[in-house]
Amino acid sequence: MGVRDLALLAREAMCPGAAPGRAKRRGPRHGADESLARSREKRASRGVARADHPLRDYLTSAEVERLLAAARTSPRHGLRNYAMLLIAYRHALRASELTHLKLSDIDFAAREIYCRRLKGSVSNVHPLAQDELEVLAELRDCPPDSVGDHVFMSERGGPTTRYGIWHVVREAGARAGLGREIHPHML
Repeated sequence: MGVRDLALLAREAMCPGAAPGRAKRRGPRHGADESLARSREKRASRGVARADHPLRDYLTSAEVERLLAAARTSPRHGLRNYAMLLIAYRHALRASELTHLKLSDIDFAAREIYCRRLKGSVSNVHPLAQDELEVLAELRDCPPDSVGDHVFMSERGGPTTRYGIWHVVREAGARAGLGREIHPHML
């Protein structure tokens, strides 16, 4: 019996029913089996629906409509909050991208908005829908509380922060009664 025959017998003993020939994996890497077991456990835990960990991490269009309506009826800055969520949802802007949005990025005559992307994404120009154009024009024409070129301003006179946007989304989600905590990535 040769070395090749011994290797085939050893493989058959380790993997009964496997086809004869060269094994795809020649041997275990250091720690590979433990790592594989941990990743399988993680995937299995994600697939199990638990009450404290919902599988769906996005909003349906009906939930987004409820969220927008709740933001519009906010007692403080309802128009700004509505515009913020509408633009974020329609143009898939991150919270930090909303904070950097300036009035000079909006071309009201051409009905376009320049979306300046962060984190390595490609910046580009998007068309504005009529309702977006109207709400942005209304927001632009409001008496300014502060001097600045940013679209979404805070009460303190500076551009809205990422934390401020998270707060607006969370507050609108609670007011809409969606039954779970909402964050900007869900838009």
